[in-house]
Amino acid sequence: MKENTKSLNDNRENYLLDLLERVNLELQNSDHEETPESELDFFTRLEQMEPLNDLAHKLKVNTRQAAILTVLFMSTAQGRGDSGTNMICKQLGCSVIQFMKMRFDLKELCDRRIVLRERDDYRGYPGYSLPIWVIDKLTEGEVEGEGLVNPNSSPLTDLCEAVGHILHERRERFVAALNTYASLRELEVFFTNVAFVKKISGLNLSDHELLICYLVFDNFLNSERDTDIQHTLNQLFNRIEERMRVRKMIAEENSILFTEHILELAESNFRSGRIIRFTDTFRNSFLFEFTEAKSVGFFNPRFSVRIDSTKIAEKKLHFSEEIERNRSRLVSMMHYGELDKVFGRLAEKGMRKGLTVLLYGNPGTGKTELVNQLARVTGRDIFQVDISAIRDKWVGESEKRLKGIFDEYRKAILVTGKHPILLFNESDALISKRMSVSNSVDQMENTMQNILLQEMENFEGVFIATTNMTINLDKAFERRFLVKIKFDKPDIQHRSLIWRTQIKTLLPEDALLLAEQFEFSGGQIENIARRLIIEEVVVNVEPSKELILQFCEEEFISRGKELGSIGFQK
Repeated sequence: MKENTKSLNDNRENYLLDLLERVNLELQNSDHEETPESELDFFTRLEQMEPLNDLAHKLKVNTRQAAILTVLFMSTAQGRGDSGTNMICKQLGCSVIQFMKMRFDLKELCDRRIVLRERDDYRGYPGYSLPIWVIDKLTEGEVEGEGLVNPNSSPLTDLCEAVGHILHERRERFVAALNTYASLRELEVFFTNVAFVKKISGLNLSDHELLICYLVFDNFLNSERDTDIQHTLNQLFNRIEERMRVRKMIAEENSILFTEHILELAESNFRSGRIIRFTDTFRNSFLFEFTEAKSVGFFNPRFSVRIDSTKIAEKKLHFSEEIERNRSRLVSMMHYGELDKVFGRLAEKGMRKGLTVLLYGNPGTGKTELVNQLARVTGRDIFQVDISAIRDKWVGESEKRLKGIFDEYRKAILVTGKHPILLFNESDALISKRMSVSNSVDQMENTMQNILLQEMENFEGVFIATTNMTINLDKAFERRFLVKIKFDKPDIQHRSLIWRTQIKTLLPEDALLLAEQFEFSGGQIENIARRLIIEEVVVNVEPSKELILQFCEEEFISRGKELGSIGFQK
């Protein structure tokens, strides 16, 4: 069952990669001979490429855009970094003029941040590259539904990214001022539900006023620093007369930005000159969403550790059929959009909406790694809680921290529009049977357990707890976990697969012998593989079968067990 599932996933991933390769080959093998009808031939050729049309349909882009994405992806795969105009033209088999006729297609990709614009080369031609999330999606074949959509996007994060991108292009002189103004006004169309944008778009601001307003916004959000007027003007405006005009508008405070009490002037504390910033009234009225975002450090909570799902490396896991079946169900449920449907249906029935999961069993069997891979595949960040870190010697402080964890989690949902994973790792002590109170420590432990029980009862999101022991699991906690997955040590077959995954040079028969001789968990096998790598790097010793055996014996010696000998196939 597990192997079949894995095979299907691999086929899905390979399908997209194969499609990209087929498109690239057709582009390379096309007839590039210049003819009077070459322009027609080029665009017609793109439309007639069957794999290109399939790719465009898969990615939810047009054929021209799919061709551009293919070229940039192959450039990344071949280690060439960003691609200049000439290189793209060469790979597409078109002239520079023909490529310029695709500028609107390229602009749309840049506006959606599917393609990144890089610094111009020495001839003044811009370079282009793909962001990491696009490369990951194309590589892993995870392009479903809406096509190429950033899994970490939300209205707030998208707006922040868009404004930062527009201002960066202007500062680096990638685009003319007129294009900057046009791009800023386009934000009104895409972010109509964001209070800040709605307010600004209703003021009928001039181009200069709009630019200054968004610049102050960018500084406020990203660095909390006020905006130095002189420095800003020198960055954004090429012509001295334009700088003088804007400086006069600000100095005289005769703009609607000042009369409507959106911006205010203040003296700089660090240098001569003046600074410009949002008024407190405007921040409280129209920037409250972003203030909330900053209160959790834009996804960096105080009481837990945020793990970015995009930074989690892919890791092949080998589980029993039962665990794999539960894993597949969780993946299906936690994909973006599906979880909201599940919660909506539960709410219709008057049931609790939280997805609460208990992973229990032997240490080193893959409980934590399963959570990491769930996060990576579904694009949900992890808020990982260290149980020992939330305990404090001061009365009431531990309970306050525990409540703070759930408060931050709810704020993160409000800000991002997504439910991250709240992970209580190694939660044995917190979810064990409540004890009779004999001292203040017992009282604190019981109070914390009661808080956790209440939060789980009303929880709306994804809550996962791991534990190595269930013998003392409190019945009240057991009832509150919707899904319970037991992790046993892997059987011989799965141990063999883990050995081959961790040590690529092992022959199948050798991996099987190791699996039969040593009842290791996946974590123990990984320890041995790590020691082999360290040995290879530090001592410059090639991994040998004898060395593997030595490390295996040492892993068991620490547990007071004696081992017999084992032989390897030559």
